Amino acid sequence: MTLFQYYRDKLPPHVAACLEELASDPRNLLMVISGQERSMMDAAFADMPNVSLAAEHGYFYRLGSMPGIRRPVVGPWQPLLEGFDLSWKEGALAVMEAYTARTNGAQISHKGSSLVWKYDEVDPDFGAMQAKELSQYLEGLLAEEPVQVTTGKGYIEVRPKGVNKGAIIDHVLTQLQSQVGAVGFVLCLGDDSA
Repeated sequence: MTLFQYYRDKLPPHVAACLEELASDPRNLLMVISGQERSMMDAAFADMPNVSLAAEHGYFYRLGSMPGIRRPVVGPWQPLLEGFDLSWKEGALAVMEAYTARTNGAQISHKGSSLVWKYDEVDPDFGAMQAKELSQYLEGLLAEEPVQVTTGKGYIEVRPKGVNKGAIIDHVLTQLQSQVGAVGFVLCLGDDSA
C-alpha cells in the first residue's frame, strides 16, 4: 500500500510513525499534499496535529507546526485563492452528468474546488473514447473560465488554473521564509509524475 491510498484505508502504523517523527522534529515542516478532499485528509491525519496538509492539489491548505513554531491546535483550512468564483461548476457538472448517464461505471466526484469524472471502472476502450470526447467538450465549454481540464489515469478533472502542488509549495515556502527566515533544505517525494 502506498502512502496516498489513505483515502481507502487508514495509514499503515509504520508510515504514520515515520510521518509523526518527521513532523515532531522542531526543525521540520512536514506537509502532505494530495488531490483528495479535506474530509479525507482530516480522517487520515486526525492524530497528527504537527503535519501540515494540502487538499485538492493545494486549493485548500492547513498548517501544522512550523520550524520554531509549535502549534498546540491544528490551524483552520484556508483557500490558496481567495474569492475564487466556482459558478463554472454548474455547466461542467451538467455535461459530466450526461456522459455519466451514457457510460456504465463512470462516476462524478464533487470536491470543494473541482469536479472529477472517474472512468477507471469503465470498459477501457469505451472509457478512453468517452474521456477524450468529454475532455474536448469541457475544454471548449470552459475556455473562458479560470479553470483547467486535466486528464489522468482513469479520470478527468476540472479545477482552478494556477492551483497545483508546486503552487502550494511555493506559497508555503514564502510563508515559512517570512516567519522563520531562510529555508535550509526542501525534499519533495511523490508516488507519480505529478
